Amino acid sequence: MDIEAINSSAASAESIPECSPDLVTEFKETLQNGGDKKQIIALFSKFFGEALVSRALPKGLPDQLDRKAAIKLLGAIGSLVTIDDIHAAFNELKNGNRERRILEFARLSYWELWWAKSAADLPSESFGYLLDLFRNPLQAIDSETPRSLGAEIEQNGLKKIDVLSYTYHDYLTKELSKSDPLRPEFYLAPHELLARKIAYLDPPLIRSGMLFRTFDPESKQVITYVLKESLQYKGLHGYLFEPLHGGNHPAQLIFRGTDCKESTYRDLDPTGIGKKVFDEHAKELKSKLTTMNGKHLVISGHSLGAVDAQRTAVLLTDPNSPLKFSSIKVFAFCSPKLDHATVSQWEENLKSLGSKKTKPYIELNFAYHESDIITLTEHASLASSPHYYVHRNYLVVKSNSGYMNTKLHHIEPFFKHGQFDFEVDNRTFSFIQSASEEELVACEEMLKAAQNTAPWYRNLKSYFIQVDHPEEIEKRLQQLQEKKEQLEQHQNEKNGSWLVWSAHHAVRYTLHLRAIASPIFRWIAGITEKQKEEQT
Repeated sequence: MDIEAINSSAASAESIPECSPDLVTEFKETLQNGGDKKQIIALFSKFFGEALVSRALPKGLPDQLDRKAAIKLLGAIGSLVTIDDIHAAFNELKNGNRERRILEFARLSYWELWWAKSAADLPSESFGYLLDLFRNPLQAIDSETPRSLGAEIEQNGLKKIDVLSYTYHDYLTKELSKSDPLRPEFYLAPHELLARKIAYLDPPLIRSGMLFRTFDPESKQVITYVLKESLQYKGLHGYLFEPLHGGNHPAQLIFRGTDCKESTYRDLDPTGIGKKVFDEHAKELKSKLTTMNGKHLVISGHSLGAVDAQRTAVLLTDPNSPLKFSSIKVFAFCSPKLDHATVSQWEENLKSLGSKKTKPYIELNFAYHESDIITLTEHASLASSPHYYVHRNYLVVKSNSGYMNTKLHHIEPFFKHGQFDFEVDNRTFSFIQSASEEELVACEEMLKAAQNTAPWYRNLKSYFIQVDHPEEIEKRLQQLQEKKEQLEQHQNEKNGSWLVWSAHHAVRYTLHLRAIASPIFRWIAGITEKQKEEQT
């Protein structure tokens, strides 16, 4: 689905009677000025239905709602829309029922309404347009509205509120189209949105069938995903999404970082960060993934969630496991490192996989600030192996501020609207990519063939086709080898200082069962009670 198509109707759409001008004017004025709580609820119910509005209503609303409160309520309605809500809206349109006023702006063609049995059968562009009636109703009602609902959320300082996560994420996904997709680090931006935003929605707000869209840098398409499974185990929070329209798109498994008392205790696990709870529920996690067997899987996470993402990769590369994936990609943002036992198990898995005929493509992507003390804890991160090639990429962020600014380094996103955010803390970055094994082998073979070719024949051949000279191939091979050596050096660098390691273990062992452990680690991770209050 092209990014531009999200905000446009189908070209073959039939003319549909428009909503009462007075009602539309009232809706727009309400979003501009606020008003009486009961009147706003009644108005929104006319547009979106009582059930959906009731689901989005927060507790303790005042009798008078200002502009911010009205925008917040509208954004919550969009965030909490599920696939079942879209199916219901489609069926109402199919049956000619436009009692919900927002459906009067759904300009689906009569052919689509006749042909499609459900909303999932619609072309991706049409489904996206139907979803936008709830996620971006301002511009659906009036295409000349200057700002989308997501932009209004950002302008009014509401972007950190959990219940608005999906509506705001849709807006950020569209903003990715305005960035430079040719930058090598750009592909990390959509995954950071998932790891830092979608993953942190509070569990009570999670519903089966919730929808989010993400931008695929390779196809330059927006892909719609549906929540299939929710994992909630003693501070281990994960969400499994599958693509609505299937195809070759990967499933998305997203883990949440430290965000509650139970997850804080997982950080202080003496056997390894998050290890005990993860191991206890590994069997259940594998069971949740059985329907994804044989497909592509992307695993994302931030902080503790990035540790869970790495542990899941170890779990799924077990050569004795019945679960086999075509490809496994891990995106770990600001990840602490893993314990010795887990890293050793990973190395054993790769060694066993190296002898198999059918092998999954494995890719590891890490993004972190070099002064983020949390990323220096424990032993090591997942890496490649002499027995099995693993593609690796590292985004290493740098700035002048040191370890005392861990909260900033750990919490603040690295990307803004798809571009690396240089404005925060005067940050810069280095991007280290591994040269593919196939690329190195091919270059070595080309060099061998060129060296074995007589100079006179090579010169004659160059009159007809472009011929690479041995000197040029040698230079290219040297660049690839330097790239590989740089990556290996980065991978084998000492993992954190002795002081950081010792301090971390002292905190975990001495404060593991004390009440003071929670606020200390929350301070380190930048998760304060004040932030929690602001988000509610």
